[in-house]
Amino acid sequence: MPQKIARRLSKRMAQLEMAATKFDLGRKYTEPEVNDILCDLFDDHVFARRLMIEWAFLERVSDGSSYWLANQN
Repeated sequence: MPQKIARRLSKRMAQLEMAATKFDLGRKYTEPEVNDILCDLFDDHVFARRLMIEWAFLERVSDGSSYWLANQN
């Protein structure tokens, strides 16, 4: 069941770290594929996707046509 995105930053970070495990390193995803993954996890998948970009869990091309897991060193 999708969950709400936490208000507390530490819990929110943990949620996004968990969500990042659903993506394969080196694979490119379309926006609908990203949405499908995040819809299963969060009640607001658009906000989750934006956070994952802003917090550098995901990267994308500027037109939003391709997403991929950021290389977390």
